[in-house]
Amino acid sequence: MQCLALSPRSGLLRRALPALLPSPGHCSRRTYPHHRTPLPISAAAGGKDQLQQVPPHSPSVLTAEDFSRWAAIGKCALICTLYAIRFYLKFIPGGDAYEFLFAGFGFLLIPVTPYDTGAQWLALDAKLAKNRQVLQLKREQALTRRAKKQRGRGAAVRKDLYRAGDVEEYLEYGTLLPLVREILQNFRVMLKSGAAQAEVFLLVAARAGDAETVEELLAAGADPLCTDQQGRTALQLAVGGAARKMLAAAARAAPKAES
Repeated sequence: MQCLALSPRSGLLRRALPALLPSPGHCSRRTYPHHRTPLPISAAAGGKDQLQQVPPHSPSVLTAEDFSRWAAIGKCALICTLYAIRFYLKFIPGGDAYEFLFAGFGFLLIPVTPYDTGAQWLALDAKLAKNRQVLQLKREQALTRRAKKQRGRGAAVRKDLYRAGDVEEYLEYGTLLPLVREILQNFRVMLKSGAAQAEVFLLVAARAGDAETVEELLAAGADPLCTDQQGRTALQLAVGGAARKMLAAAARAAPKAES
């Protein structure tokens, strides 16, 4: 009788099912996967940018920041020009009538220009540093993987593990060299000509003034006496005191190491 009472034809089963089965709200998360919350990204992992290994600032953003930086420098040049004109107006007959005009423009630009110039320089340096940090993490992981694959074929020097893609990505995201087409083209021709990637990388990092990448490449065994197509060494291309100091020390130690 109980089975008959709960038969589908009687209709009692349909009314009893909601009471017999738990509601989706009371089910476990394992039963309903769509109720699961995504795992949070820990700070130790480096954040989304480093997990995805994509530099956060694109070349177009870096180009815009560089343009803003030079615009701020242009404001400083404008102030100097205005005050130079104001000075010479004193020696021109009737120039006193226009002196207040140039003085007014200068008075408005003086408090704004130094702040804008400093802010633009710091903002661009911070974005480049962030891009280089992400690229370095990605590069270290790639070098580790390549070294593991190379073990089966014999030991490899670390500088031989660098690839042309590492240099190209660094050129695009870690430097402002794409703004200078001639320099960019020279480095790309060197990569295609079969030159050692680590040496080309060292020349690029020296030209960009990136002391940390220069130190990384020198530690990997890159030749500090390598030259570009015009015969210039990394030391001659280097920008910045820290990079020049490292390259000069490495160049002095190179002949001693060979002997």
